[in-house]
Amino acid sequence: MNVCLSFKSNGAIANLQVKPVLLEQVQDAQKLDQKLVKQVEEVQNGRESDFSLKKDGTLFYKNRLRVSNDDELRKQILIEEHSLPYAMHPRGTKMYRTIKEHYWWSGMKKDIAKFISK
Repeated sequence: MNVCLSFKSNGAIANLQVKPVLLEQVQDAQKLDQKLVKQVEEVQNGRESDFSLKKDGTLFYKNRLRVSNDDELRKQILIEEHSLPYAMHPRGTKMYRTIKEHYWWSGMKKDIAKFISK
């Protein structure tokens, strides 16, 4: 995680922000994926009802972060979710339910099943 500390003139901490690196990577990848760039344009023109844009321009699908077609990024999401302390090495169905609360990509369920089977 990236941590940004802000200090007042007297040295006291005024603000602590924690922004996951993974979110930044998904946002960056969205800008490089031509299919997602087109979806962003369609949302901006009011033609996509299931997709939405946050104020920072991040694309979401049904309130879930839309992940680009980047195998390494998807793998990184799976590894991070699988290794969380509270995950307790979930099986495919549990892991899918957990991940789908926050992320979406085409073929996600299949990717999770394949990841778990390894």
